[in-house]
Amino acid sequence: KWTFTGTLLPGSSGTVTFTVKIDN
Repeated sequence: KWTFTGTLLPGSSGTVTFTVKIDN
């Protein structure tokens, strides 16, 4: 079981958010 959350904010270029959750 591992959870990974990331947030990328390249200024005012845009917003990139990704979440990876594996519950096994």
